Amino acid sequence: MLRKTCLAILLVLLAGACAYAQPVTPPRAALEAGILGFIPDDAMIAIRLRMAKVVTSDLWQKLLKSEELGIRKGLEEKRLNLDVEKDVTDMVLVLAIDLAEGRPSSPRFALAMELNHDASAKDFFKVPAEEMKVLGLDIAAYKVGPEQFVAFPRSRLVIMATEPQYLSHMCGGAARNPVTDALWLKALDQPGEVLLAFRMAEPIRKSLQETRKKARELLRRPGDPKSIGMFIGMDSAARLGLELQHITASLDLSQGAGVMQATVVTTSENGAAFFGSALEMLEPSLNEAQAALRQEPDKPPVPLEPLYHATFQGREARLTVSRAGLDQLISMLIPAVVSARTAAQNTASLNNLRQLVTACHTYARSHGLNYPPSLAAAIESRGLDRELLMNPALKDHSPDGDYMLLPIPSEAVVRNSAGTVLIYERWPEGQSPPAGIGAAFADGHCERVPVDLFMQILRESQKLAKPQD
Repeated sequence: MLRKTCLAILLVLLAGACAYAQPVTPPRAALEAGILGFIPDDAMIAIRLRMAKVVTSDLWQKLLKSEELGIRKGLEEKRLNLDVEKDVTDMVLVLAIDLAEGRPSSPRFALAMELNHDASAKDFFKVPAEEMKVLGLDIAAYKVGPEQFVAFPRSRLVIMATEPQYLSHMCGGAARNPVTDALWLKALDQPGEVLLAFRMAEPIRKSLQETRKKARELLRRPGDPKSIGMFIGMDSAARLGLELQHITASLDLSQGAGVMQATVVTTSENGAAFFGSALEMLEPSLNEAQAALRQEPDKPPVPLEPLYHATFQGREARLTVSRAGLDQLISMLIPAVVSARTAAQNTASLNNLRQLVTACHTYARSHGLNYPPSLAAAIESRGLDRELLMNPALKDHSPDGDYMLLPIPSEAVVRNSAGTVLIYERWPEGQSPPAGIGAAFADGHCERVPVDLFMQILRESQKLAKPQD
């Protein structure tokens, strides 16, 4: 659920395996601290939503009704008996990162939810859930689907994570990181319906230091002006990131309130001055952009309030956004969010295609070089999840899956395997195809092809297909 609605963007890995060596019962400190007590010590971002208040705000209703954002669709939970609007009173989304081979690892998420009723495995799952023993966790855990693991540390509390180890880490979080000792997390216990806390985690800091080191080495070498400009940009961006210590923000959705306040804490006064000055410099450009978006043809300009007010003092830069400014920001951001979500869904679909074409090739190697009769047969032969057959970009899914496998004999594609489509994205019957079609080719590579070109390639590929019974 969370990966589909929020992606793209942030990275998480576990702390060392030694943290899980001993069985972890949710410590008394965590149980007494409430939902914040389950934030583990390696968290990089924590977002708290006091849902009981959030869902009653007019802003939530506005966002919920936006078909472009598709929030209502994203909240529909297919595996759990859970209505986020009605059942959840408080929730915290956690992301953390580590380095893998010197680079930030791929995203992993965890979510703690406080419910307004008791929850147990008996009535929480819509689908059969596999009970499992998680290393270091002496309470029952359940696998509900790929990258969806659930535990019930106490009555009315549900912990969900994308991997079992991080589920264990969440349940033992307060044993190593009481909220009262974590200054950056104190923001989550302040007034407001939506609260955010971000810190520059050590793995990211190390990665930025490496980026600066590499940029400086490249600047010492002779090169063309364009390359030099790019390396200077790399160095400046990394230096700016290293100035960050943590960011906290609160959003007050009550009527008439000064809606959003954010604080950027830097490692030096120069860093705060830079962030504050940058925000001040950006304001006129953003005001012009949002005025242009709001301007109706043949009508006089509509006066708009400034989007925000920025100040800086000491090591802190502060940002205040009014209610009117927040509404304007949302109007500007919706198209960007839709575009980013579409890009993420297309990327996820291409990842599905890569796994499907690999499964087809594996099947062929063990079946006399014959491709499988169906994609379902291919994934079953490798024990993969049937969700791979569902295109994340589609609202409604076909019972047979959202990808088409062409029945092409393997010997027929030897001469032009890179130009022969083996699997491609289907589109809803009766609708025009999208501007680009994701396709997996017989040589194993996958790409998104403009629709006109794809149709030409598809016609040539279909000539190689075996007649269907």
